[in-house]
Amino acid sequence: MAVKPIMKGITRLGISIYISVIILIALNLLTGPGGLKDYRQLQKYRTTIEQNIAALQGINSELLSDSGKLIHQADEIKIQARELGWVEANEGIIVVRGYDQNKPGYSMGKLLSREIEKRSGGYSIKLLALLGGILFYVFSGFYKSIMLQR
Repeated sequence: MAVKPIMKGITRLGISIYISVIILIALNLLTGPGGLKDYRQLQKYRTTIEQNIAALQGINSELLSDSGKLIHQADEIKIQARELGWVEANEGIIVVRGYDQNKPGYSMGKLLSREIEKRSGGYSIKLLALLGGILFYVFSGFYKSIMLQR
């Protein structure tokens, strides 16, 4: 007859271990490395990179258009030279207060570095999973003792 209480204790321990593993898997899927939290961060990073690429492609097409004009149109060279401040021999420079003659330059993109959180190896996740199993084991023992007293 002593075998039945031992088997019930082993079963209770097995269920506790099983619950700990289930909790560990669930927490790792949600907050662990490579989990749902990291996946969402990667999606935000991807969106930022795609926006940066689109902006750079727009700037590239504008610069290609400008370089094509400079190569094939002599008048465009004169216009660009005047915008840069070049004047011909018999001309002078007129300065108007409050007027900025410099065109804003292009921004060549921004340096994107992914901020990687430093993790402690998931010890808190493992601790929570272990705690869940221990709590199940303890409370199932209390429940068993309460039911035996009735």
